[in-house]
This record gives sequence, structure tokens and C-alpha cells, in this order.
Amino acid sequence: MNIEIARRLNRLNTEFYQAQAAAFSQTRQAPWQGWKKVVELAGISSYDLRTLSVLDVACGNLRFGDFLAHTLKMSCASEKSADVAEPHTSVAYYAVDNCVSLARQSAFLLPWDVEFTQIDIVEELISKNTSGLLESTFPAVDLSLCFGFMHHVSTQAARIALIQELLGATRPGGTCAISFWQFMNSPKLASRAQETTAEALDKLGISQADLESNDFLLGWQECPHVWRYCHHFDADEIAALVNASSDLAELQECFSADGRTGNLNTYLVFRKKKLS
Repeated sequence: MNIEIARRLNRLNTEFYQAQAAAFSQTRQAPWQGWKKVVELAGISSYDLRTLSVLDVACGNLRFGDFLAHTLKMSCASEKSADVAEPHTSVAYYAVDNCVSLARQSAFLLPWDVEFTQIDIVEELISKNTSGLLESTFPAVDLSLCFGFMHHVSTQAARIALIQELLGATRPGGTCAISFWQFMNSPKLASRAQETTAEALDKLGISQADLESNDFLLGWQECPHVWRYCHHFDADEIAALVNASSDLAELQECFSADGRTGNLNTYLVFRKKKLS
């Protein structure tokens, strides 16, 4: 994919989220099923937890933050019932997104301050300006995450760069968790994706040849002429991303979750390698 098409698709997504922030936020109120396992793998609910730092890239309306707050509250309640001294969990929460209005649409009241930074991650990746961007902007965190966003990143090279950025911002021994949307696993979504892509390409004057394999343009709530660029991830692509990250981290677990069928997202949970 050439850089002009990549930028045009990113602008399409930027315009979508700016225009549909309120409507989109309304559809993103409940936590994903896979988050529970991510938290368990990261050891966030352990009794000896006292401090936690989180980098939430593509934070959207901060619903993962709300899920995390609920999880920590339940962990605290469990410790109280076990006659363990009441813990104090101090959370440093760093949130990144390109759509400020989406973050402002959040109805979630988190019990800690959120440090929000607006960054157009995709544009930075396209321009190849990301070398150490997250690492230089934020302190090394215990948990870095990127949910519901990787499908908006065009080209495999840019996706590898983003994972390396996330791992670079994670402390040695820390956890990095990423989700990959696999909407073509749903016959209903797959059929609709084919239809909206054909319509969008015609209206936007973009050729199918301009896209890469598994690239689609998805519609939104029957709104006319409203599309998002999204990439469906197959197993081989995800395996290649794991291999490309092996120098920086060990794969703790790869699992599928979410949606009625439980297979609309694949999660990669990495453990950042400790310094030798």
C-alpha cells in the first residue's frame, strides 16, 4: 500500500470518529470478555499489588479503565473478606487517542487521575516517526495495552512497529496485551464487509488494488457514505507479528474471545524480556 492511500484511509477513520464519537461511545459501554483473562495473566489482582502503571493506547472512551477500576475494587473486597490488611492501589493511568471528543464522551468516572495525550499513532507510523515515541513520552509501565485499534493500522510493517513501540514503553517483566479483530469469522459481518467495501471503493474512487489482502471498508449503523478502514487478521499474520516481537518479549498466551461466538478477537499477551 502506498503512503498516499494509507494517509487517505487514516483520514477516513479520523473523520469517522470525530463525527460519530457520541454514537460510537454508546455502543462501547460493556467490557470485552477477553479483558478478564488479560488482567489475570498480568497478575493485577494479586494480593501484593500496591502500585500499578498502565498505558492505554487507543483508549477510546476509557472503558478499559472502568473495567480495571471495577476489577481492583473486587480484589480489594476479596482481601477484606479474607481478613487481609486493606490494600492501597495507586494507579498511574496514561491514555492515548487521536479522538479527543471520544475520550470526552466517556461516562466512566475513574477513581484516579488520567493523563490523556492526543497522538495520531497511525500517521506517526505512516511517517515512520515512531522510533521510541511512546517510550520517550511516558515512563515505563507495568501494563501496556492496545484494544480495538490494530485493525485501523494499515500494512504489516506498521503493525510490527506499533507492537515494538508498546513493548518499548513496557518495563522489563511487564505485560503488553493487544487485540486483533477478526470480523470475517462472523458470516453476517463478512457478508456486510464485502458489500460496504465495494460500495465505498466506488464512491471514494479507490481501487481494490490499492488495498492489501484482508483490507475492508466497513459501514456504520446504516449511515450513508460513512465508512471506516478495517483490517481482518488471519492466523498467519498474527503468528508473523509474534515472531517479529520475539527479540523484545515472550508470548505469554494467545487466545480467542469476544462476541457471541467467542472468536471475534484474538489476544496476544506478551511478557517483556528482562534485561540480561
